[in-house]
Amino acid sequence: MLAFFRDNLGLILGIVIFGALILGGIYYVEHSLESQEQVVQ
Repeated sequence: MLAFFRDNLGLILGIVIFGALILGGIYYVEHSLESQEQVVQ
């Protein structure tokens, strides 16, 4: 198991970072849309 992680560390890190960017982007868009709606009202 450890050897698997060592061999694929770059791939695993890439997937984790990619997932975090997507989730962060969704979170940011949701909150920026909420603040824009408040301004419109």
